[in-house]
Amino acid sequence: MARSPGQLYVNGRQVIDSRLPIRVSAGDVHYAGDRKLEMPLTWQADVAIPDGYRPFLHFCDEPGEIVFQMSQDPREFEAQRQGEIAARGFTQIPGNLAPGETLELRVGLYNPSGGPRLALTGPDDGTRRIRLGTIRLEGEADRLTGVAWTPHVPEPDPLLARLNPDGKPIDFGPVVTVGACRLTREGDALVVTPLPRERGPGFPVELRWTKLPWKLPSPTHVEPVAEDGSVAERRPVRRDGEVVLVECEPGVFAVRLVRE
Repeated sequence: MARSPGQLYVNGRQVIDSRLPIRVSAGDVHYAGDRKLEMPLTWQADVAIPDGYRPFLHFCDEPGEIVFQMSQDPREFEAQRQGEIAARGFTQIPGNLAPGETLELRVGLYNPSGGPRLALTGPDDGTRRIRLGTIRLEGEADRLTGVAWTPHVPEPDPLLARLNPDGKPIDFGPVVTVGACRLTREGDALVVTPLPRERGPGFPVELRWTKLPWKLPSPTHVEPVAEDGSVAERRPVRRDGEVVLVECEPGVFAVRLVRE
């Protein structure tokens, strides 16, 4: 919480996740001989995979550079683009790779027509590629006899330790909320601006009106305010006893509380 003469800022450390609820996992590798590699994949798409997007599967060296790629039949996304989608990856390991080499499989979804890769749920390498695990080539001399698969074990995210992943409302005294917002006095009105407005989810705000740092008349109406300052509607304020209830809705720039 931070305070100045005209403003009050609170942040309940709500987790803001812009990733799509689309996850991918891999089964154990099957080495079919003659440097041919197959791998079962499962895509769990809680929302529909957007049209035009297809998977990429990169086998990378330690810095993340692509050494070779694996293919997935694009028809496996044609019949079903949401829910649990069973797929199969297949490739042929290049002849210049010898036993003992270790490579990491990083996968994602892209649109060949252009645009950014999709941000998926999972251990992202920072380039919108999900780290699934590593293969180690086995054999003797230049003769490849098998491939060992080790799934990726995600490390604890230090950022989550500073956030509020359970979405518990935080009591700041005059304000109770899980989200982040700025309260600004404008004459006898109070403006509540959710932050970050461009991508944040909605969240409720409870205002203990008499505990605010300003003496304002008790509001009777709430006005959603657009970024250009326009107001499309006015509706009666909601209360729970002496507490004023405000809903910061997705896409709304600010909310103004006024007395009619």
